[in-house]
Amino acid sequence: MNAFRPRVRAFGLFAAVFFVALGLAACEDEKDPPYFDYDGAVRDGPAGKKDLPTVDLGSTNADGPVIEFIDPPQSDPSQTPVDPGKMVIGDTLNVQVRVTDPVKQKGIESVTVQIVGDGADPTTMSLTGTNNVYEALLDVSKVQGTTSLIVKAKSASGISNAKATNFTRDPGPQIIFANPPDGSRRKGSVAISLRVEGTAQGPNVSSFELRIGQLKLNLKEAKLRDTPTELYEYTGVVAFDDPVFSIPLSGQQVLTAIATNNNGATTTSHRVFEVDDAGPTIKVTSHKAGVLIGGVIRIVATVNDPAGVLESSVKVIIGNNLNQRQVALKPKAGSSGTYEGQFDTRTLASNMLWPVMSFRAADKLGNESTLDFEVGVDNGQPIISFDPPDDYYVAKKDAKKTVCSYPIDPVGDDAASDREAVPQIVTIRARIEDQGNSSTVPSAEWVPIADLDPASIRLYVLDDTSKPLVVDTTGDGFCDAINPEVVPLAGSPLPGQAVGVALVSVGSAGGAPMLPPRPKDQGFPMNPPSRCDGWGSDTEEPTELCATTKAPLTAPGYTGRTVKPLTYVILGDNDPGRPALWVPGPVVGADKYKCAGLPFDFVANGIQPGWVCVAGEARDQLGLIGVSKPMRLYYDASLTSYQKARFPSGGGTAPDCTGTLDKATNKVNNTPCAFRGIGQPFPQTYPPTEVVGP
Repeated sequence: MNAFRPRVRAFGLFAAVFFVALGLAACEDEKDPPYFDYDGAVRDGPAGKKDLPTVDLGSTNADGPVIEFIDPPQSDPSQTPVDPGKMVIGDTLNVQVRVTDPVKQKGIESVTVQIVGDGADPTTMSLTGTNNVYEALLDVSKVQGTTSLIVKAKSASGISNAKATNFTRDPGPQIIFANPPDGSRRKGSVAISLRVEGTAQGPNVSSFELRIGQLKLNLKEAKLRDTPTELYEYTGVVAFDDPVFSIPLSGQQVLTAIATNNNGATTTSHRVFEVDDAGPTIKVTSHKAGVLIGGVIRIVATVNDPAGVLESSVKVIIGNNLNQRQVALKPKAGSSGTYEGQFDTRTLASNMLWPVMSFRAADKLGNESTLDFEVGVDNGQPIISFDPPDDYYVAKKDAKKTVCSYPIDPVGDDAASDREAVPQIVTIRARIEDQGNSSTVPSAEWVPIADLDPASIRLYVLDDTSKPLVVDTTGDGFCDAINPEVVPLAGSPLPGQAVGVALVSVGSAGGAPMLPPRPKDQGFPMNPPSRCDGWGSDTEEPTELCATTKAPLTAPGYTGRTVKPLTYVILGDNDPGRPALWVPGPVVGADKYKCAGLPFDFVANGIQPGWVCVAGEARDQLGLIGVSKPMRLYYDASLTSYQKARFPSGGGTAPDCTGTLDKATNKVNNTPCAFRGIGQPFPQTYPPTEVVGP
């Protein structure tokens, strides 16, 4: 026998449990064995021993048609038990009868045949080439055992007669699959268990084979019963990667069982199963490759598998850290296949730029899937300064060399600086840039940055210096928010709240002073920074941006660096190409007074003379918040103009303007908070010296 031999292991326990009821019946030979339909259902008694339904043929009319059965032949209605009639094998029966008209008047009008109890309408029989012989082909596939068929004939004169005969169909052996269930899914291998039983019409099973595709399986055979009908059990295990297969089995497979009995009646039964070697499908809906993450993120994915998802297996691992950054994703209530979780990206080190998000899931068969992609991390809050370091150089390429401008104040010498005395109308500008994770990774050509949210950037001015303007809300000692007690609220304006105003960016404009310091300039370095090969080669100073950005006056006795007009709008260093100069709006480029925004008016905004706290807040596109170090200004109502480095002659010590939110009481106190400097993760200040450019 041509057959391969798949790896087979013991399967008796499963088969014994599945067939325990059948085994009990087989032990009692004196009882009729149970009868199994194709779907495995069990009904009492063997086929062929049930009583036939009573057939009312009516009385026979001597002048009506005479009916004689040819095939199947006439059964004996008087026989006890019931005459089974002809044995039919197969799914069709060709019925032939001879019908004559005894009075030979007008002949036969119609002949029909019908199987009793099958629910089908009568079938019209056709006259054959043989005189008076009619035939019809009937579907008998639903017939199990003995039944009757009725032929009715009607003469042209309108007289009808009917006649019945029995036949017995041998459906072939009964094939009962126990395993695998139809349509089930299997991984690696499939356990096979089935039984084949003879019937009352054909009690002996003469042959059996089971195929998967075109390959015949060699299963373990056990004969469980000899009489009154034979009963066999077949078991085995097929490994999908068995060498007998040219390639391992995958996808949908069909088991074909074929059994033949002693009458030659054959039964064919199919069982379909799926070789499932694929894990769940994973689709991440919250993130995609290259997207930026920061702060606390919500992770959402849809995970589906025909075999069912093992819920405890669904997780995401971030940055290949199995212990600290493994996030279990839980099923979302009311949403089939959706899993979600949260992760605090602030647990990632500041020098981590491109971690992998690795999504994992398994199905209930143990098949696993992964989906991996890189994301960028930005946990750096924006940096804001109203009085940034003025050792700021603009670099450019000139004949393959890097040349630099002389140092400039990024917000302009005409803008107010910390602890200065100022008049009613004062120029306040801020340098604001977003920052990503550490920009000091030497091998990184660029750092992913979320960029600023322009709608979030605001300036706050507070003249009640008994209250801090900037506070620490997390308890780490570093300032991170505007004092919520002084933020002006639309619904409940209160005395002592700060004045808030939106800031807008000044678009790229003007030119940097690409020339060495002039001999008349005081306080400038003689040599450019080490990154620069030399000073720029321009011979003329660029013109100021606006009529309002001229070089300011200086305070009497001023000995600092020579003041210059604002000629250049700085661009981002952390986020190259982005404008980094922010002012109270609007900015009207064609207007000589508004091309750099508007000044701030203390009187118009109800600010009282004395010390004033000034600070700013900005968010990036990921919602990370940055606040500025407070700029302390002394508003002197007697002054008529701004002079650089004019400090108040009185007024005492400048206020600190910082505090701490007490989490226990949810109240702000005056415990100062600090700002992270250069060299610390996510600094809040700018470097003392910067060269910005190629």
